[in-house]
Amino acid sequence: MDHRTFPRAATCVVMLAVCGIGLNYCATPAQAQADIDVNLSFFYDRLAPHGEWVEHPRYNWVWCPSGVPVEWRPYTDGRWVYTDDFGWVWDSDLDWGWACFHYGRWDWDDQFGWFWVPGHVWGPAWVAWRTGPGFIGWAPLPPAVGWQPGIGLALSGFDLDDIPFRRWCFVEERFFDEPTLRLHVLLPARNATIFSQTRNITRFDIIGARIVNVGVPLRTVQEVTGRPVQRFQVRHVDSVAALRLPHERSGVVNVFSPRVLPAPAGAVPPRPGEVERRQQVERAQLQERQRAEQAAVQQHHQTERAAPGAAAGQLQQRQQAELRALQSEHQRQQRLLNSRQREESQRMEPGRPVARGGFGRAARR
Repeated sequence: MDHRTFPRAATCVVMLAVCGIGLNYCATPAQAQADIDVNLSFFYDRLAPHGEWVEHPRYNWVWCPSGVPVEWRPYTDGRWVYTDDFGWVWDSDLDWGWACFHYGRWDWDDQFGWFWVPGHVWGPAWVAWRTGPGFIGWAPLPPAVGWQPGIGLALSGFDLDDIPFRRWCFVEERFFDEPTLRLHVLLPARNATIFSQTRNITRFDIIGARIVNVGVPLRTVQEVTGRPVQRFQVRHVDSVAALRLPHERSGVVNVFSPRVLPAPAGAVPPRPGEVERRQQVERAQLQERQRAEQAAVQQHHQTERAAPGAAAGQLQQRQQAELRALQSEHQRQQRLLNSRQREESQRMEPGRPVARGGFGRAARR
């Protein structure tokens, strides 16, 4: 990450057994990033068609994706693939995933929702991991967690257990390596009870110049699925366009990992585009999505109640907690959509300045 955003905190980097973080070091030659240089303006231009750049009081320019529903969470549209070179790599289905899931950090603001803070260091996936009885979960690392070359994660006093439960994506262990992973990610309402049953297993190794995302042990996935985990080969490509080219054979994942330099002096992102029609579609999609989520939770609860040996009192208490969490989540989503669309409409008014202060308050954790 940019050292101006994430100051050095060497005392918080290693020896983090209490937080469940492991850092191992090996000395083998390897290629961590492609032999290509870009600067932050490359991110400005390439991401502008897919969202809006907003000036943040703490992080300078940050990016808010468009075309995603308000209940969306990072690291959901894609799959986890295991590679010998980098460990678990996030293979995104999104056109902008090459940048926002391998550089920088994600954070949340009550007014804008998820936003991405650009960074300079490529990684296979900047996530924290949790595991527990029957579940595997991951969440984007916040901006407070930096990276120091040759040392590792710099927590700067941040506790990964403090990442709010709604930011996590949990799946049943047996679905972890599925190619259509989005279909198996549990609703955030389920996180209200699952989070407390899991423990932090975040771990990044440094092998030569490479950052290796270890996290979930291969053995765990193989034991649950009853089959070997497919090992993918990383193919470094030299452009964003090449990422979408078909592979000549199976078992290959394309990666675009240029070195990222600071932006030229005075560089700013492009002007945001028109969003009126998208707002109408977003409102309809949110209503449909919430109806489906309500039905899914009710169906899940009904199945649980019908299961032999279900402890009625304890089960009822847990289900009520999930229903309350679901209702709270839906209300939060509606408030966010209203706020986001109101802000977008105001920014489209004639005479409004292009560059604005953006966030009315510092982003909350």
